[in-house]
Amino acid sequence: MNHFRRILLIIPLILLFLTGCAPKQATDISVIAEDLAVPNGLIKQLVTGDDAASTQAADELVKYPVERLIQSIENFNDYPSPSVVGEPFEQVHHISDSLNAPYYTLIPESYKPSEMTPLMIWLHGGVSRPEFSETDPAELMEHPIFQVCNEQGWIVVFPLAKNGCLWWDDTGIGHIGWIVRQMKRQFNIDDNKVVLGGFSDGASGSFHIAMLNPTDFGLFFPWSGNIAVGSLVGQEPVYLPNMRGRKLFATNGGADRLYPAKRMEPLMSMVKEADVDLTFTAYDTAGHNYGYLVDEWGPFVDRVKSFQRNSSPDKQYWELTNITYNRVDWLEISGLDTTGQRQQFHKEYNYMMTSDNITIGFGIDQEWDQFDKGVGVRVRSVTDSDDYPAKQMGLMAGDVIIKMDEFEVKGVDDIVLAKSKKQRGDAMTLQVIRNEVEILLEGSLPPISQYDALLRTTPSGAVEVTRTGNSYDAKASRVTGFSMYIDPKTVNLDEPVTVTVNGVQRFSNVVKPDSRLLLEQFLRDRDRTRLYAARIDVEL
Repeated sequence: MNHFRRILLIIPLILLFLTGCAPKQATDISVIAEDLAVPNGLIKQLVTGDDAASTQAADELVKYPVERLIQSIENFNDYPSPSVVGEPFEQVHHISDSLNAPYYTLIPESYKPSEMTPLMIWLHGGVSRPEFSETDPAELMEHPIFQVCNEQGWIVVFPLAKNGCLWWDDTGIGHIGWIVRQMKRQFNIDDNKVVLGGFSDGASGSFHIAMLNPTDFGLFFPWSGNIAVGSLVGQEPVYLPNMRGRKLFATNGGADRLYPAKRMEPLMSMVKEADVDLTFTAYDTAGHNYGYLVDEWGPFVDRVKSFQRNSSPDKQYWELTNITYNRVDWLEISGLDTTGQRQQFHKEYNYMMTSDNITIGFGIDQEWDQFDKGVGVRVRSVTDSDDYPAKQMGLMAGDVIIKMDEFEVKGVDDIVLAKSKKQRGDAMTLQVIRNEVEILLEGSLPPISQYDALLRTTPSGAVEVTRTGNSYDAKASRVTGFSMYIDPKTVNLDEPVTVTVNGVQRFSNVVKPDSRLLLEQFLRDRDRTRLYAARIDVEL
């Protein structure tokens, strides 16, 4: 019996020897994959699948060489046909159990799943509201951005914002990034023509994202906005040089009641001083409305058509204080040392703003029909800040303002007229009706003050890298480390790569292509034209 068991144990070993299936050889999957075509089904699952499906596909694709993966991902165009074209439709991003953010998408009738199509993300104004606005998708077709994109055959997305999901808070910024990736799953998006723009708060948000999280975008159209709003309201330091490598086309009106061109021009000049590719146009007689933009739509179309993003620029700059936003394109900062010495290349760009506008600090109830009532303007909300006279005077939501100083108030225009006669520091009165009783409120406007246009809290760190062939020349200031993602189209991976930081060589070696890293980076960005084969980490 024991002899028979020994024979049974020996037989499998003999079979292994005869078939050549030694354990060491059987685990060498990459050698086998060299001779196999990358399965189209797995690439489709990777590109168009949800997070779970894409991750599963990546785990199976990791055995294939980098060169074949790049070729397969770049050439993929097997997207499904959309179910709705030619009219906007609503989708919802489930951000959390308590937050579902709607956004509206228009796929033009001319869209072809086999052809790459530009993507326009358009941000609306008036975002400081308690809830997302009620939006009729059909009415969006009256919006100029929908009309222009539909005519040109471009996809346009119109996300909604509210308090807690703003263009300059982490939730809102993350929401926009999620939408871009969702569009790239569903439709054949041209990665080199992903555009961000907006009006009023939407323009301010476009500026903010261009300085804080620009990797998804190459082209920006901030119209009638203020570059400083996102930083000051969102309490997030931002840095002008972070917009290098992007193109921006900004406008403001000379008669804009919120952001007049004359006040914005010094900020726009400072942007250009920071070596940012900005075109700024001031429309002298234009107010804070879409009317003047009739002259911008033609250039807008031409600029999008002619634009081609450089997916792997030779030079990168990034500056930060918040490690959450630590990356631009192929450069990523891994740590800060705010006690370090600021290097010469690491310049400060800011502007001292003068606060002399007349703001009382209340919102008007636009739905209240003052003409039907015959008098006044009803207060919808009061700004919770002692910087504005409304709170100091005791103005309350529901009050009906019937007089400001000596001016009778029958409508909003009367408020505007009364404000035009005031200067900072002046005393003022409001006569209101509250619970059918007339009350006189007294107060004063705050004095003129000055403040930094862009918020500064703790010292920032910065890295600037210039690539020439296989050589990277980096300058680092107040950082403890950074990484560079390697594009095999711009770097010869058969030759050594050298990295010099502040004049000292930190790396010199051949960099091995890494299929897993390539797939991980693709899942992060969903970008089919910017694919990285390796990464170099530099510790300082």
